[in-house]
Amino acid sequence: MLGFGPARTNYNPFESRVNVVNVGSLQETWSTPFGGPLSGAAFVAPVVSGGVVYAGFQLPDNAEPFAVQAFDAKGLAGCSGSPTICTPEWTGATFGGPLSLAVVGGLVYAGTGGNRLFAFDAAGVQGCAGSPKKCSPLWTASSVDGAAVVVAGGFVYAQAASGDGTMYAFDAAGVENCSGTPKTCTPLWKANGGRPSVANGFVYASAFRNGAFEVRVFDANGVHGCAGTPKICTPLWTGREAGGDIIDRVTPPTIAQGLVFLGISEGDEMFTSGRLVGFDAGGVRGCSGTPKTCVAIWRAPTDGVFSNPAVAGDRLYVTDRFFTSDGITSERRQTLRAFDVDACATSRPSCRPLWTAPLQDTALSPAVANGVVYANTSDRFAAFDGAGNVNCSGAPKTCAPLAAWNVTTGASTPVITNGVVYIDSGFSKLRAYELP
Repeated sequence: MLGFGPARTNYNPFESRVNVVNVGSLQETWSTPFGGPLSGAAFVAPVVSGGVVYAGFQLPDNAEPFAVQAFDAKGLAGCSGSPTICTPEWTGATFGGPLSLAVVGGLVYAGTGGNRLFAFDAAGVQGCAGSPKKCSPLWTASSVDGAAVVVAGGFVYAQAASGDGTMYAFDAAGVENCSGTPKTCTPLWKANGGRPSVANGFVYASAFRNGAFEVRVFDANGVHGCAGTPKICTPLWTGREAGGDIIDRVTPPTIAQGLVFLGISEGDEMFTSGRLVGFDAGGVRGCSGTPKTCVAIWRAPTDGVFSNPAVAGDRLYVTDRFFTSDGITSERRQTLRAFDVDACATSRPSCRPLWTAPLQDTALSPAVANGVVYANTSDRFAAFDGAGNVNCSGAPKTCAPLAAWNVTTGASTPVITNGVVYIDSGFSKLRAYELP
């Protein structure tokens, strides 16, 4: 799913084929057939599961303009020509462009910009017919912010579209609290939380409220701290970081190395500062009081952080951006930064990046696999040595890409699995890169 899993680490620990030595040999092997402005625009990072890659598109179809589509991940079935173009194995229409996808338990869950959640049969069988095959959702839910849908432990978690920080938990199977034809579902429980991530049996939800950046932590099963009909859950504990008073943003939580990381941005569009903070994921260190409140025990300096960091072992990678202008001159920078997680504990306040790399244009969440860090910008994607050795020099250390591919990219993170890198190519197409 988005971020590789419900903890949003953006790290694939199973990739073994593409590495620091051979990543520069990656070449495009197949793509989808769509192209042209607002025709075939990909909206979301693709998801790979069971030999199938799922992606969300805007289609050149006035009747069904938005859809989830499924392709053969190897670029064989339904694929032909030179260069190889692949057609979808099935298409499922959605209301609003897909913003986040997850494949769990044989279902594809799509959160959309139309404030809806859709669940399709991942195999393209149930609810599917015709040639080319079109699929209807097995169930839907409304009033959902489609940008941060997470599936774990039999629940689908999502923030409400209202923007007030309400978080919903639905039955992932589409049975409990579901009815009608077509089937629609209502939440099993809800909470005043925010954008969710899930790990260790807890839901961590982030939001900016009352002048502070917060992560609120709930029982993922909706039992402890939950009561009433409809069921309302209260936080087991809350982490708080003081904020500003202009425009403040916080990323969904990333849970790794026993910490809950939040990326923070402060200021308007003309000036952005930021930082990364981390709370004890167990709600013990730095925590006190009733109700329990926690302070950050980890901190790293950055510019404004608009996307989740990636955490692989004891290394954290984040992209940030800064822009300021007085109407005559301006300064803009985008940077990829690598930190040692252990060195940035608040008990060791000398936290500095191990290395940095300048990026072009607005940078998105990095992804990490087998020692390689991948970063997308609007007009290319690039690969870096996560260890900061190859193509790195100077003091402080700056790194250049191991390789870069000049291709228009969409607003999503690269996906690396089974030796293939999948790129949402925005207003063009979905592309797959492999070793020769």
